[in-house]
Amino acid sequence: MGINKNSLRFLLLAKKSGVDFSRTAMIGRQSLNMPESHFIDVMKNESGFVESSEKWKELYNGRYAEKLLKYLGAEVADSFDFSDYEQASFVHDFNAPISDQHKNKYTLVIDGGSLEHIFNFPAAMKNCMEMTMANGHFISITPSNNNFGHGFYQFSPELFYRVLNQDNGFAVKQMYYYDDKFSPNWKSVIDPDKVKKRVTLINDKPVMLILLAQREMIKSIFDKTPQQSDYQAAWEEGSYGEKGKKTSGSFVSKIKSMLPITFKIWLDRKINNKPNPAFYKDVNIVNLLR
Repeated sequence: MGINKNSLRFLLLAKKSGVDFSRTAMIGRQSLNMPESHFIDVMKNESGFVESSEKWKELYNGRYAEKLLKYLGAEVADSFDFSDYEQASFVHDFNAPISDQHKNKYTLVIDGGSLEHIFNFPAAMKNCMEMTMANGHFISITPSNNNFGHGFYQFSPELFYRVLNQDNGFAVKQMYYYDDKFSPNWKSVIDPDKVKKRVTLINDKPVMLILLAQREMIKSIFDKTPQQSDYQAAWEEGSYGEKGKKTSGSFVSKIKSMLPITFKIWLDRKINNKPNPAFYKDVNIVNLLR
């Protein structure tokens, strides 16, 4: 758990986008997980704030992120953890429901790399969503690909698009991925439901997913179980007839069904080895911050 150079950039972008930091909650007490030189470089040259080097050093000093969050407007900067080993504000096992005293309480909830370590992800995600106030925001910075063994899980973009949606009173406002924790060159990620196709990526570098969502209205969370969009579309379009018998399907589908499995795997890798420009768009985050 910790804020690195790109996480810091995203917090600054959230501030510029109008996110209210006044009541902030961290899932896990977030540390400043970067050299002092990286922190000063971003704050001095990219943030748009004008301060002395001594001020940036003061914000960096102390290991944890509370000073930074207060500089960004936090009057409250609470933290939640399973243990008190990092002196979190509240000790709570996020595998279990959060107490009512913390629901609808925070203008911003930050998951800086905790959810992938919590076994009961639906319960932990529901806690984060219920802690967020109406019109408040949720930020997640989480492993998405090639982080084998880092945590219990790696997450796909579709998961967050289907969870943080209108059924639960949320909307994803920004979603990006990056595969270099120092570079500001990211790619935005489109909702698979909009392109009616799986948004996939096969590469050889660790990929981090980073997103901002807003709680647009208070709704009961997960009354409706999230479903993957392409399956949902198939069910609604009636791809299967009575008693589960598959309909004839398109000509292209028939041709694909006759291809050898090894060829289909090879073709899939060729298609997905590079980000499809229909699904991903290059973004330079420093340009957005200026």
